[in-house]
Amino acid sequence: MASICLRNRAFYIFSEVLIRLVLIGVFMYTEVQEPFERLIQPEEWWLYKNPISLNPRVSTLKLYVCILCWLIFLYNVFPYIKKLYTLLLCRINPVYHYYKC
Repeated sequence: MASICLRNRAFYIFSEVLIRLVLIGVFMYTEVQEPFERLIQPEEWWLYKNPISLNPRVSTLKLYVCILCWLIFLYNVFPYIKKLYTLLLCRINPVYHYYKC
C-alpha cells in the first residue's frame, strides 16, 4: 500500500515539474517573438475615442466627504444588522441561543 502512495506522489511531482518546464518554455518562446501591433480601421476609431470631460478629477474634499458619509452610515446601520443577524441565528441554531442569546 505504501508503494502505491509513493508511486502516486512521484507521479504528481514529475507531472508538476513537467508542467512547470513547459510553462517556462512557452514563456521563453513568447519573450523572443516580435510584438503584435493592432491596426485600427477607420470604422473602429469611434470605439476607442473617449468623450472629453470638463473635470476628470475628483477633488479631495469630495472624496473625504464621501468617505465620511459612508462611515457614518455604516456606524449607524451596523448595530441593527448585528441585532438582526443574532436574532436570525438564535432562531435557527438553538445551541447558539443557549450560549449567546
